[in-house]
Amino acid sequence: MESDGVLLSIAEVAIALAGFGGLVTGLGYRARGVWTAADQGRLIVSATISLAVVFGCFVPYVVHHLGVPDPWRVASVVFLPAPMVFFLVQVWVNRRGVPAEFSKIVAVVVTATHLIAIVLLTIAALGHAAPHGLGFYLAAALAMLFAAAVLFVRLLATSFRDDASTARTATVADVE
Repeated sequence: MESDGVLLSIAEVAIALAGFGGLVTGLGYRARGVWTAADQGRLIVSATISLAVVFGCFVPYVVHHLGVPDPWRVASVVFLPAPMVFFLVQVWVNRRGVPAEFSKIVAVVVTATHLIAIVLLTIAALGHAAPHGLGFYLAAALAMLFAAAVLFVRLLATSFRDDASTARTATVADVE
């Protein structure tokens, strides 16, 4: 398969993102068990998307080694439900009203990114990207990885902000 190195690299980045997200948040104030529902959601969704990308990166190997003709079409069909589920969940959250502790901009970016992945995988699954199936598939995997990275960065931003405010509160309490 011509895409071996690229798919493995994307899978490695996705798994590193999922693992690093847990590590970083665990070392912050959350190590003391202080988790907001928003941060729990960010970590869970970021890790879930990352693991879906890892799954998506290995699907073409299985399809290719099963000897299926046009493996990018079949891999796209198998991978397509992942961004669809994430997109539908994000639309559901957006329609209920993005809670104050979440960024509306991040919600729109993540929703749009999943929609882009859906469009790319649908084009590849329908065979309209015949000579460029690999490109469409990789672009969809990267789009999903981007969504996970956005959520991860948002988690870090809130983590450091909240850690700083917790530290200030503790310092003020220590002085008094």
